[in-house]
Amino acid sequence: MIRPNKGSSFVSPHRTQLPRPDASQLYTTESAAEVKEHIGFTYATVFQDDYLVPGFTLTYVDRPKVASVSPAATGAEGGSGSSETPSMILEERSVLDSWVELKVPLATNNVYRKAFADVDGSARVGRIMEIADGLAADVGYRHTVGGYSEAVTVTIATASIDSLVINGREFVGDADMTLCAYCTKVGKSSMEVCVEMEQQDTATRAFALFIMVAIDQTTG
Repeated sequence: MIRPNKGSSFVSPHRTQLPRPDASQLYTTESAAEVKEHIGFTYATVFQDDYLVPGFTLTYVDRPKVASVSPAATGAEGGSGSSETPSMILEERSVLDSWVELKVPLATNNVYRKAFADVDGSARVGRIMEIADGLAADVGYRHTVGGYSEAVTVTIATASIDSLVINGREFVGDADMTLCAYCTKVGKSSMEVCVEMEQQDTATRAFALFIMVAIDQTTG
């Protein structure tokens, strides 16, 4: 569901309800290797090639990776995991542990600007949502197993996009965009992830709520 919202104080409902990381918790990088390490799912499915990444800035709360994990270990089946399927019980964590923010350099990255620009000069919402969906999955992987890699045994999938709310303005294809993604609710095998999108040059803001599910041999 896409809903316009023309209020001057437009913000995600979670921005004031959930804690935000402070400067001491944040790391910022423009390194393609580090972008790949910390938002590996978005890198693998959206960026794909190294030449698309220059100019991107990633800000994140660092979180150590975990070798493997089953949703059963985190309560998906109400137990502590099966002896037949090795799993790792993770320590308690907050929504801040999986928080990420990505600046997409549409003003300076010609390849990405061409990929985003529509014929009328606006940015393609589908392209924006492609990155938002990737970041939502990365938040799920970071919260569940510390981050995406080809070795993880859990698949984080998008079950639905609960809502997409835009403040009544259009995103343009030649201004930098910032996407901020963080976990808002966690269940036994699913979670809600909020992705905020903003272009400061145009004062355009939006947010989307993604429902993500964890799938493995236990949950099917």
